[in-house]
Amino acid sequence: MTRDEIKAEIARLKEEHARLDARVESFEAQVWMSPEDQIAQKECKKLKLKAKERIAELTDDLARLDASTQEKIADPSTPDELKAEIARLKEEHASYDARVESLETLVWLSPEDEVILRKYKKLKLKTKERMVALSDKLAAQEKA
Repeated sequence: MTRDEIKAEIARLKEEHARLDARVESFEAQVWMSPEDQIAQKECKKLKLKAKERIAELTDDLARLDASTQEKIADPSTPDELKAEIARLKEEHASYDARVESLETLVWLSPEDEVILRKYKKLKLKTKERMVALSDKLAAQEKA
């Protein structure tokens, strides 16, 4: 997919997510729900989560595409490179955190969801560890 196609798909998915969110809210506003409504509400929540996950995947794809067009920093060494890499890692960490939170809000996780949740938690931790290591390296450079 091209950059523009990815952006268009993200926009479409955001609209779908908002539509599903409104539908879920309308279900939650009901005083009583029939079993059919309860099933429909759960289905809306699942579709909403799938849309959110796809948005996150496409956002990552877009970030990778952007990174490939720019000069990639293999091992940042200057303070400016370190700060830029730390900022990028903070965004990546926040992205994983949002995914973890969205999965943890579900009442029930399928076995596939549990695997995905563990994967995101591991990626979040690796990102945090890399951030701390680079922050330590930056602090040591600033002392010198």
